[in-house]
Amino acid sequence: MYTSAADYPTSCLVGVHSGTTSNEEDFHASWLAFDTMNRRGIAPLAVALLVVDPGDHTPGSKWRQKFAQTRKISRPHRIAFISNSAIARGVITAIDWLQPPTSQQQVKAWATLEEGIAWLEGERRESLHILRHLYEAAREAGLPAPAESVRALKLRA
Repeated sequence: MYTSAADYPTSCLVGVHSGTTSNEEDFHASWLAFDTMNRRGIAPLAVALLVVDPGDHTPGSKWRQKFAQTRKISRPHRIAFISNSAIARGVITAIDWLQPPTSQQQVKAWATLEEGIAWLEGERRESLHILRHLYEAAREAGLPAPAESVRALKLRA
């Protein structure tokens, strides 16, 4: 599953691949979130946290190629890729092979959210507290509705 939260005035994006797997729809949503930030973000240097939980969240060659093509034409950005999976971090290497990053477009892999945020703050030379709020919003977007809400919806139907 993929969920995200963005703040266009600050050009901050947080995306989360969670659950047991991500499918074509999830990778499309991830690409679309990045593409939208690229077009609508206001701050000169866009920053993104991409958190990948344990599970099968490795995009196929079609999506690796699409991400690489998008990066080639995108505005300056920094992406902190957060995962404890060597396979997931290897995807970053594969994308870099397809389209090497410029000094304006960098992606770095980190084991923890805090390491990724610290790097992004250093790159932007400012505190980015909003990233923690966006992370919470992206996580909450992936949570199932409480049982009582589901029951209330069934009663109304």
